[in-house]
Amino acid sequence: MTVALCAVVAQACFAAGLLAASPFKRVLNRFLALLMGAIALWVLVVFFQMSGLYGQNANLSFSPMYYSLAFGPLLYF
Repeated sequence: MTVALCAVVAQACFAAGLLAASPFKRVLNRFLALLMGAIALWVLVVFFQMSGLYGQNANLSFSPMYYSLAFGPLLYF
């Protein structure tokens, strides 16, 4: 399961980078790239929980995990 989550995060970051660098409809592509980046960060938090990194490093548990608050405004724009 953790390998699949890692692959999802890597794929979302790669696709967001391609969208951000696209020369067509720059503003819309950048908002979509930001949305994909926010979703990738949200999945990354689940990846940390599943792989046990929160148990190994106590400092990671204080990182912000409320990336889902960005979904609404990014979908609106």
